[in-house]
Amino acid sequence: MKLGYVIIYVPDVAQAVDFYERAFGLKRHFIDDACQFAEMETGATALAFAKESLVREMGVDFQPLRVDQSPAGIEIALIADDVPAALARATAAGATVVKQPEKKSWGRPWLTSATSTAPWSSCARPLDDHREQQLRNVSQEIRSSSSQPISFPRC
Repeated sequence: MKLGYVIIYVPDVAQAVDFYERAFGLKRHFIDDACQFAEMETGATALAFAKESLVREMGVDFQPLRVDQSPAGIEIALIADDVPAALARATAAGATVVKQPEKKSWGRPWLTSATSTAPWSSCARPLDDHREQQLRNVSQEIRSSSSQPISFPRC
C-alpha cells in the first residue's frame, strides 16, 4: 500500500486551489466541473481539496478547519529551496505566520495560518540530499528530547 492523496475538506474548493497556487506556487492538476473536488500537482502524493458539503452528503462527519480555532493535529509539509522567498510569497497571498523559520536538523520549518479553506501549512528547506541521514537526525533529536522510550506500533 502507498499514500495516494491527502484530502483537505474545505468550504470553497476554488478558493483553496487559488490560494495554494498564489501562496505556494502549486499547479492545479484537476478540478471537477462543479468545483467540489480538486487535485494539485505536488509530486508522488496528491494534495486534494473536497467541498465540505459534498463530504457531509456522503455521510461523513468531521470537525471543519477554521483559522479562528485551534489547528488540527496535522501539517501540509511543502519543500522550498528558498525559505525566505517562499515565506514572503505565502504571506503576500494572505497567509499569517504562526511560527518563524527555525533551523532544525531536517531543514528550516515554519508554520503559517493560511485561510479558512486551508489553515495550516509548513515549508522546509532540506539541508542536504541525504534523506536517510536526515531521518536519522530527526529520530535522534526526538529520542534525546523525550524521557520515554519511543516505540512504533505494529500495524
